[in-house]
Amino acid sequence: LDLSSALVAGLDGEVGGVRISAKGRIDRLCAPVLDLAANAAGPLRDVLALARIARDADASGEVRAEARLTGPAASPRVAGTVALEKARVAWFTPGDVRASVKLVPGAIAVERLDWPYGGGRVSARGTVGYRLPVPIDAEVELNGVDLAEILERVSIGGSWVTVKLDAKGRVGGTLSPPAVAGTV
Repeated sequence: LDLSSALVAGLDGEVGGVRISAKGRIDRLCAPVLDLAANAAGPLRDVLALARIARDADASGEVRAEARLTGPAASPRVAGTVALEKARVAWFTPGDVRASVKLVPGAIAVERLDWPYGGGRVSARGTVGYRLPVPIDAEVELNGVDLAEILERVSIGGSWVTVKLDAKGRVGGTLSPPAVAGTV
């Protein structure tokens, strides 16, 4: 009988309204080394509370995540995908967003973000902190995005300007409290 590793055939649970599952292998059980595939899904409001970003947030929509956890359990490498569906947080309505991400010290590195935006698309890459004040630093590319829709999604209704934007820029600042600036 070899007790130096464990095969996780399936681990399923629910934490704070978020469904979590994992499977894979754990080697060297006294100093665990992971090789796991994990999934999580749940309401955006519950995910924000579980991540301790915002308790009882004015949020709706769904979050789905798939990740691979490898390496020592004390400092694992984590990489995967995150999808928001029909997402809204207070006055901001991102809708559907997909991203390839990985954990880096103090932040989530967004390797590729894809955001269909009306008849256009927003692409981005950068970092988002996972502790308050939630710092953000990103390179952004707009392809055929309508300025009027951008203004509407950030609650500036009835805009009188409409123009399709193709641009590249940079966004930085903090998300909580909101203090974001950018250049195009």
